[in-house]
Amino acid sequence: MAKFTEEDKINAVQSYLEGKESYHSIGRTIGTSSSVVMNWVSQYNLYGIEGLLKKSYTSYSEPFKLDVLNYIDSRSQ
Repeated sequence: MAKFTEEDKINAVQSYLEGKESYHSIGRTIGTSSSVVMNWVSQYNLYGIEGLLKKSYTSYSEPFKLDVLNYIDSRSQ
């Protein structure tokens, strides 16, 4: 599976929105399916450029994770 930079995604979305290319032709040019490009355009329309940026995921500490597991375990008894 190919990884695309944020710049690749933005360029693809701009090409589509400016009417330069179709989902299919953009996907073929950059090596992905038209549905991936369609998803990028949808994300852009919903959330703006933020929708195309990589998401950072929350990282929880080991003690917090253990507290959660212990809490779940105590509730099941």
